[in-house]
Amino acid sequence: MVFWEIHWHTQRGQISGAGKKWGKIMLKGGVIGVTDEIREYEAVVLLHPEMSEEERGKIRERIESSIRGKGGEITRVEVWGRKALAYEINHLREAFYLLYLFTLPAKHLRELQEAFSLAEEIKRFKIFRRASKG
Repeated sequence: MVFWEIHWHTQRGQISGAGKKWGKIMLKGGVIGVTDEIREYEAVVLLHPEMSEEERGKIRERIESSIRGKGGEITRVEVWGRKALAYEINHLREAFYLLYLFTLPAKHLRELQEAFSLAEEIKRFKIFRRASKG
């Protein structure tokens, strides 16, 4: 999903007038900006640190099947293990970190983010679009 930020002058409804009182509109991209182009992404996933190896294995399978189910291809998985958090999240001071490098059609990114958001076992995640080569 692509978002654009537009500022306009609230008194005149114009897109000019620096230094005046500004308002903001967020336009949802909808169909605009959605493409079949295959892009490279990185996902950092944080799991509960006290999960057993078996539970983590099941969650990894679910994450990988979600990516593949949306037409993606996993290029690399790194298990970073248990690490301290910069700040407390849900009363946790540590988390189990996973890194996924994968390709995915851009139009399915939002669906993947929603699937990750709905998974209760995933405490936090962040998906980054990798910089294009060249």
